[in-house]
Formats: sequence, C-alpha cells, structure tokens
Amino acid sequence: MSRSLVSAGVSRRSTWARWQAVCTGAQGLRQVLPGPALQNRVMNAIYGEAGVKAGFVSGQCMDDICAALEGLAEEGIDVVILGCTELPLLLPGAQWLSAGGRAITLVDPADILAKRCVAYAMGAVEPEVESGAPHLDDALY
Repeated sequence: MSRSLVSAGVSRRSTWARWQAVCTGAQGLRQVLPGPALQNRVMNAIYGEAGVKAGFVSGQCMDDICAALEGLAEEGIDVVILGCTELPLLLPGAQWLSAGGRAITLVDPADILAKRCVAYAMGAVEPEVESGAPHLDDALY
C-alpha cells in the first residue's frame, strides 16, 4: 500500500472492516469463501500449470473453478464476485448453472468498473444499474 494512502488514514484493515460491515448486515448479505480444499482448486484454476494465467480456459482450470462454484451452490450462494481479473475469462457469462440446477449470478468487477467509467465520462450522475442488481455504493463509500 502506498505511503500517501497510509498517511491519509487508509489501511487494509479499515477497507476490510468496511467491506465486512456491508456483507454482514448493511445490505443483508453474508460473505462466504470456499473451504480450504475448494480454495486450493480456485488457486489452481488461476495459478496452476494449466491455469488461466498460463493461457488455459478449459480443461483442469475449468474443472477446478466449477468444483468451487458447485461447493458454493451447495451452500445456497446466489451471487459470486469474480475477484480475480482472469476469472471472467473462464466464466464469461452473467450466470452459472450448477449440476443441481441452481443459478449463480456472476459479478465481473472489471465490467462494473468499465460501465461506471463510461457513465462518468458521459456525464451521467448515476450509471444505469440492472433491475434487481445489488447496489453497494452507499455502504462502501
């Protein structure tokens, strides 16, 4: 983290605490992470020899990321934030369907950022938000 941010009082802890406050009640959301075994599969899908960072978008990396999503679907998760910039390369759609038929909405942070930047550049006060999409700006800023 840059010194200027630290001197301004911004820290990982305060950012994390603010995010946890959003997830644990302010918006009625809860944060869920894959368990250790599935987290290892997520990391393998991203960083493994046959992972997306190595240029793969099918095969083992897809099997690994789908296993993690299946685990989250079994926990009743409705929305997954694709927090690594490469994950949307594996999961380019807006939804993923589990083997049991549960739909999970996939959120691509880069897509949201791009839409916000375009809206700002076009002079929009607020960018268009899809109907029913969670809007966390008020709680985060």
